[in-house]
Amino acid sequence: MKQKQKQRAWKLPWGSHTARGIEIGEDRIRMCEIEQRQGQVRVLNYVTEELPTGAMDDGRIKDRAALAAALKQAVGAARWRGRSVHLALPSQTVMIRMIRMPDVPDKEMRKLIQFELNHRLHLPFEQPGFDFVIQPVRTDGQEEAAGAQDDWLSADDAAAQTDNRLREVMLLAAPLELLDTYAGLLEEAGLQPSSMEVKAFSLLRLVQRAGLERSGVWLMVDVKRDNSDLSIIDHGVIKVTRNVEIRFDAPGEETSSDPDDPFAALLSPQMSFANTAQELISELERLINFYRYSLHHREEQFHAVIVSGDIAGLEELTERLARGMTLPVSLLAWAEPTPADAGGWDSSRYAVPLGLALRGKQR
Repeated sequence: MKQKQKQRAWKLPWGSHTARGIEIGEDRIRMCEIEQRQGQVRVLNYVTEELPTGAMDDGRIKDRAALAAALKQAVGAARWRGRSVHLALPSQTVMIRMIRMPDVPDKEMRKLIQFELNHRLHLPFEQPGFDFVIQPVRTDGQEEAAGAQDDWLSADDAAAQTDNRLREVMLLAAPLELLDTYAGLLEEAGLQPSSMEVKAFSLLRLVQRAGLERSGVWLMVDVKRDNSDLSIIDHGVIKVTRNVEIRFDAPGEETSSDPDDPFAALLSPQMSFANTAQELISELERLINFYRYSLHHREEQFHAVIVSGDIAGLEELTERLARGMTLPVSLLAWAEPTPADAGGWDSSRYAVPLGLALRGKQR
């Protein structure tokens, strides 16, 4: 297994604390440890560990033993100062749904959602683990139109309780067996899982911490070799996040020909990369239209696209997106925590584990 590590060595000052993030992708593990002190952030070390072919597929663990060995190797190389860690869950494995619920405290909300999962909400898997995010009340008078989400109350209940205010709640659920598997893998590697979250939250945390957040409505795109995560941020709140399967080969790399496409073998690597970039543009435009017309935000204007990821040719992709879209497109870059030995450091490539680490002591 190929491994790349960059490390900073120093004694931590009093009044500081460290935090760690791990992203397990289709073909590699990326890890990052930071120190936070008096509002300042610096990277202590970061590691990339390549995964054996077939260990992961479409966000699902296919070879647990191989993944466990790679994770132990990465943790051993990192020489972390602490054992608590935040983990990004593969987006493909998490169901995300907007629902409307009574405006109650968090503890009561959790009980209500558990009741719904037991009796009304149908999920594509049994025994879910779940979390939720109560959405802030919009202050500009814009409310979601009826039908944009699932209502907790039936029509009769809603009519009988018109005085009771409903709140938008983002429900996130994943198979409990999967969550237990990831927790077990981390513990076997000598780590203590503090939290697990969808990568969109990690990326937004980094964008906000870096002062790159746009006003109004904008798009966040994280591009990996085999799939990409597309998210819509509306006034600082994640409204939609979606994983799409788009394979990016490097601009100069021979592509894996699609046996169902008789013309695939005729494309040059550069043409293939350009076509894949156009496919991503089409997916972004489709998501924008979905938000405007299916979720009843017809008047919303999108203001920007922020791109992160770890594919070869990410800068070229960003330029192609900028040329192919009417929105400003920029690459996620944050100079503040750059390590002294920055030969392998790239805040865009490590955006997810860095955003996870910025969660700090929060569970």
